[in-house]
Order: sequence, then C-alpha cells, then structure tokens
Amino acid sequence: MKHIFTFVCAVLLAAAQVTVAVEHCDSLGTLCYDDLGCTPVLGSDGCPSSYDCSQFSTAPDSCSFHGNVFNSGERILGTSGCNTHCICGGNGTTICPIVDCYHGPKINKECYNTYKLHGCCSTGEKCPPFGGLSTCTVDGETYREGEYFRPEGTCKACVCGTGFTGAFVEPFCETIKCDVELKANKIAENCAPAYRKNTDALCCPSYYVCQSESTVVSEVPSGVTTGKFSFKR
Repeated sequence: MKHIFTFVCAVLLAAAQVTVAVEHCDSLGTLCYDDLGCTPVLGSDGCPSSYDCSQFSTAPDSCSFHGNVFNSGERILGTSGCNTHCICGGNGTTICPIVDCYHGPKINKECYNTYKLHGCCSTGEKCPPFGGLSTCTVDGETYREGEYFRPEGTCKACVCGTGFTGAFVEPFCETIKCDVELKANKIAENCAPAYRKNTDALCCPSYYVCQSESTVVSEVPSGVTTGKFSFKR
C-alpha cells in the first residue's frame, strides 16, 4: 500500500506555515516525514509544499522500521529511548509497553534527577553540595549538569553537561525521534498526524486524524483546524 501525502500536517488551531526565504523554510511539523524517509516536493519558493512518501508500505506478518524488517513477535530495534521494548505485531502494528518514569517523592527537596542523552527516564540524582558542577543557561533558565531541558521553539532534547556553549548539538542535544513507523497502521489507513496547540514547536504527532480515501476535511472534532488536506495512493 503506497501513499503520497499532499499536505504537510494537520495542526490544532494553527497550521504550519511555509516562509518565503529558503533558509527560513518551516522545518517544524515535518519530523514525521523525515522519520519516514519521505522526499520533499518543493514549491515555487524553494520550500517543501508536500512530501512524496510513495516508498512507504506495510506487509503482512512483519514491520518495517528505518529500512529494517522485523517479523511478527520480534523486538523492533533502533527506536528512541522510551520505545526500546516495542514488539512487532504484524501488518504494521506494534505493541509497546507504557513507560512510567515516576521516581516518587524526594527526601531532600534540593536534589534533582539526572539524565543521559538518548535515554528515557532519569538515570540518577544529584544532591547538595553542588560545587564544581557545570551549568547551562538556555531561554533565561539555568540548568545544572545532568538536567534535561527542551530549548523553546525547537525539536531538540538536551542534557546539560560540561562544555556546553549554547549550540544544540551532540553530545548535549539531539533531534527528537518520533518513531512514526511504530504507527504504520495509521499511516496505511490514510490518517494525518495532528498536533496539540499547547506545544511551542510542532515536533512529533500527538495523535492521528483518520478519514476515508480522497476525502477533503474542513472540520474535525476537538477544535482541529487543518485547512484542506487529502491523501492519494
């Protein structure tokens, strides 16, 4: 089953806008297409106006993820830190356990959780005294060594560490992984990725809006404003 997506993404109360200058093309809300390996179709302004995902397909009794094929019952490798135990259910479906990162109340309120890049939950904690620890100041907030943070208006996940100079690059930051192919059955059903309005950047889909083939949607539940979008096979 092959698809060409003709609209970038469905968004809650705000559609991703493409700017005129090529160097300022809107790259937020497009991670889902990058994740699928889709080819951008450029408009007259040099920015992507749609994405060609015709290479995407699903197969019975298997799952595809980043070019690798996993049989039903096999663990899917190469996912983000919070999806490391997903199992292929076949036909583009996956079974992923719910990850609970709750660590309980802290005895010492001055202690804080520490993280590692590419991970999921906290890997430890640091408590006073904090002498000698590195700090990172981003968006007016100061983070201590090992603290997790998300720079405003980006799709980056970061962990403060020694040597951070403000650039959101490895080994301090990484682009968020959406693992869109774990929802391959939704894509195969012509469902469009949708985003919640309370996020400051359109990174990974919050859920999917499904429709019948070739249907033009101008109004959908829960206050989703999409303009018009459609899918073609």
